[in-house]
Amino acid sequence: MCTHYSYGVEITNKITTDVYPYISCLINEVIEMELQLSEEKQNTSLLENIYLLKSEFDSLKNYEEKLIFPSVLKVFNSKDKPEFKSTLDLKELERLTQHKELTILKITNNIQLNYDIDNKPELKDILDKLIHSLQSDFVEVKNQWRKMLSGWNAECPCFQKATDSSSIQ
Repeated sequence: MCTHYSYGVEITNKITTDVYPYISCLINEVIEMELQLSEEKQNTSLLENIYLLKSEFDSLKNYEEKLIFPSVLKVFNSKDKPEFKSTLDLKELERLTQHKELTILKITNNIQLNYDIDNKPELKDILDKLIHSLQSDFVEVKNQWRKMLSGWNAECPCFQKATDSSSIQ
């Protein structure tokens, strides 16, 4: 098995067992905290944006965990089996993933810029952690993932043979 495969498993595990669960937990905490407030104290606009963020994030997470990550890692298991050659358009899958990521970051920026919750210190703390995690940890690990795919596509004969790909950007 190609040595790149183990790094693929490592970065995938980091995303699926560390980064994504942490972000999901923070999103749920924000929702819970806001819902615990009486209706007149709730910020419905913030809640709507958090629910939108949750929806987009869950969609990306499910898309990657059920389709993208297994498909990319499966490529290494099919390199010597032409009958199992990947038929997925990895460039298109990555393009769709990047679109979802940008949507998540736009929503995050909107939340950061539009909500003054200094009068709710517990909520502000969780919201600050969520925003920071999305703008740093999420972006960093997704950049690592993209760099890994580009490297495999450019330098890994096993990956190139199994995908017959020209380049993943």
